[in-house]
Amino acid sequence: MAQNTIRDRRVVGVTGAPERRVQKANPSGTPQGTDPETPPEGRPHVDALTALRRDRERLRLLDERRRSWSDAALETSSTLLRGVEDDPLDSVVSRLLVLAGADEVTLVRAFDGLGPVRVVAIAGSKNTSVVGDIVSVDVGSIEAVLRAGQPHLELGARSAAPRDTARGSKMVVPMRSADRVIGAVVVIRCAGSPPFDETDLDFLSTFVDHATVAIELAEARVHRERSALLEERARIARDLHDTAIQQLFAAGLELRATAAAMDPGATTVGLVHAIDLVDVAIGQIRTAVLALTPDPTGESLRHRILDIVRDLAVPFGTTPLLQFDGPVDLIERGALSEDMVAVVREALTNAAKHAAADHVGVTVRAKDDFIEILVWDDGVGLPEHPVRSGLANLANRALARNGTFSIVSDAPGTRAVWRVPAEIRAAA
Repeated sequence: MAQNTIRDRRVVGVTGAPERRVQKANPSGTPQGTDPETPPEGRPHVDALTALRRDRERLRLLDERRRSWSDAALETSSTLLRGVEDDPLDSVVSRLLVLAGADEVTLVRAFDGLGPVRVVAIAGSKNTSVVGDIVSVDVGSIEAVLRAGQPHLELGARSAAPRDTARGSKMVVPMRSADRVIGAVVVIRCAGSPPFDETDLDFLSTFVDHATVAIELAEARVHRERSALLEERARIARDLHDTAIQQLFAAGLELRATAAAMDPGATTVGLVHAIDLVDVAIGQIRTAVLALTPDPTGESLRHRILDIVRDLAVPFGTTPLLQFDGPVDLIERGALSEDMVAVVREALTNAAKHAAADHVGVTVRAKDDFIEILVWDDGVGLPEHPVRSGLANLANRALARNGTFSIVSDAPGTRAVWRVPAEIRAAA
């Protein structure tokens, strides 16, 4: 018989004897149509090959993850050292969010010792932390990492809860600098996500070690650049004080002498106006000198007031005019300076909300016997029924110091004057 014939699901060859049909193995490794309790002769070999393929695939995926983390660490370090990012720490946590497949990433920096830590960067839509928050270290894993300087892994309880309702596994890795810990990175997956493992922790630790070195080098570069900038500002301030102000002051004296020498009937309006302009210019340059002069602590009264004025430039559309008159820096630190800062903020905030002004100004005067804050604008004046809570706060602060507070609205324009007895320390 020259051709095979199929009968009763058996294969009959030319000899007429039934031949056993060879079955292909399915993906699980069990030949189709065979009894699993009685494996065929080739079953052990198939299982071994399947296990080998799985191991190779696992190692391939692990190698890809390792290369991804390594490339990201090098790229992040290079970016930090070049200084091309406006918010380098934000770029670090954003990169980690993607690399770790996390739902939340938080970077905290430590103060001296083991006191509280501050949140400096966050990523993830589920993250409830706020940049600038002060976090106590007695929160379990963070405290342990800061004390021991070793990474920490929490697997978390496996749950069928929605991803956004509970936290699952967490990794906390220290930011180590020489012999101390300067902060930590907290990476979290929500419940219901696959938990982190030791391999994830190793990858994250290596990334954070590289990033910490780059962050410290970048911060050192920024500190050098800031020091150079402060030195240059100090030089400009000295030049303005020693040249421009002195020349304007001399011009003002000469104008006054000329006006005094003129006949009583002569027109001196122009000269008087010129003198006023010179005085205004001197005041503006003095304010610029104060703004340029470095403040090592950043806590001086004038710098705090300057910061408030700059912060409120946005709602006004332009930076309010600020003038200092007298030894403002000699005002004693403490409750009085805190009141002055609060008064400037409150008065400017009220003007921003209600004045609709084109021009706003603040004058801070420190005299021998009184301290005065004048806030003026050229806006629409007070509303017919103004909210008195803010104005009452200003008045109460003045009364508590045996001072006065007055506000005059003569549209266009409003003038608020806060005056209290002086508390000025003797100059060193």
